[in-house]
Amino acid sequence: MKRNPSRSGTSSLTDELAELRRLDPTALKQRWRVLYRTEAPVHIGRALLLQAVAYRLQERVLGGLKSSTRRLLEGAAAPRRASPW
Repeated sequence: MKRNPSRSGTSSLTDELAELRRLDPTALKQRWRVLYRTEAPVHIGRALLLQAVAYRLQERVLGGLKSSTRRLLEGAAAPRRASPW
């Protein structure tokens, strides 16, 4: 993914993010389907839906997390085994 977006890439991203606020819930869920290639969760609120869609758009233009950061977060989220003590 891009780490140094072009100036035009960030200006179109700014326009796209501004447009998200004007979308109704049905249109936001459609954007989710396109970006995540899955249905949006049934009980997700509009605010969280908006943030998730905005994050994915930014990730496409600006790049995602570094591999080392992703591994660190996945390790922190992994279930811990119970200690025998």
